[in-house]
Amino acid sequence: MPTQTYYELLEELTVHQKKQALWRWQIFQAAEMLRSTLSSFLGVDYLTYNEGHYRYVELLTPALTPFHLTADGVIEYIQRIPTVNIVIVVALELDSGMTLCLCPIQIRLAHKKIEYRITKEGGRWISDPQIMLKWVYQTLKRNIAKLPTSNSTPSHFLHKNAQESLEL
Repeated sequence: MPTQTYYELLEELTVHQKKQALWRWQIFQAAEMLRSTLSSFLGVDYLTYNEGHYRYVELLTPALTPFHLTADGVIEYIQRIPTVNIVIVVALELDSGMTLCLCPIQIRLAHKKIEYRITKEGGRWISDPQIMLKWVYQTLKRNIAKLPTSNSTPSHFLHKNAQESLEL
């Protein structure tokens, strides 16, 4: 028969799992809020392509797969704080095809508040999502200037083309 100490361990595990679930929910909400705000800012919040399979503003993992917190390479520890790596992808459609513009970001929960930063710049962390939105937009504009002229893809989107843009 289980002892009192066993039940204490079960209680400790339950508390830990609840904290972890809350952390995941807060991080996901922050990421989705940033994606949604950016898509509204760009005026493409309800637009999709490739027969509705992709949104014009999408969240992906660093491996350019659909974003999920349990995917490989998404969570890393920076100074013992779990940090989430996300790639914001904006699809830009011209008559010549679809061009993908990427902005890798990081999100963490530190000191009981959500913080953001642009990954490649390794700059300071900020907690204001509106400032982060401006930083993402500026990074996207800079990344457009770095795109090779042959980076347009047909409207049937392939994630491997996004990988090439990420490496710029």
